[in-house]
Amino acid sequence: MLKYLPLVIGSLAVWALALAFAVGCTSEPTEHPDDAPQLQDAQACSVPSEPSAVALESTPHLQSPEEALAQDVALTAEGRGWTIEQAEADYRAGEAIDSITARLAAERPDVFIGSALSADPGGPPKIYIKGPADELVRDLVAGAGIEIEIVDNQPYSQAELDERQTQVVSALQEMGFQSASAGSRLEDRGLVDAGVVRQTGLPEDPDEILAGLPAELRDSVTLTVSDAPTTGCDD
Repeated sequence: MLKYLPLVIGSLAVWALALAFAVGCTSEPTEHPDDAPQLQDAQACSVPSEPSAVALESTPHLQSPEEALAQDVALTAEGRGWTIEQAEADYRAGEAIDSITARLAAERPDVFIGSALSADPGGPPKIYIKGPADELVRDLVAGAGIEIEIVDNQPYSQAELDERQTQVVSALQEMGFQSASAGSRLEDRGLVDAGVVRQTGLPEDPDEILAGLPAELRDSVTLTVSDAPTTGCDD
């Protein structure tokens, strides 16, 4: 039986070829599925999809330290009506005074009070010292690279000023004032600026209120009575 197998396969192949030729040459039109034209129309009229939100989102720009500094200087100049050069000089003065005050606060808290930048752009900043400035203070100022004014022979250190402010607020609260604040003016030898909110049944005259403070405080305190909460001045 095996020797007749090739002949059988050959006959089948001839028959299949004849059938395919007959189908290919038929004159009847070939039918298309009903959805074929619809698919073609849908492809022709398709609307481009919108770009994704991720594609539209811009990559944020990270400022370098130099760019951030330039922006800060420009904002300072604009806010104070200065030139860029004046704002840069003010920045350099702040950097110089900060390094000195940080060291004095750590090494000489018994004499260090505080510092202040000049109101004039590029003007010398000031450093406030209790008592006469010693060699350490003068050496630090001499090595700062910019002019710094030493305001020494002040009566109180920063710690002492903080304590005096606390005592003033405590005394005002003992009088019955629920809202009281205090701060110190370095430029006025540590004068304490205090404030209270007016309350029914309590004195409203500043002199009368000041008279109720401890004797060692009242001569170096100013007082404001207001209808709204007050804040102390900057140390």
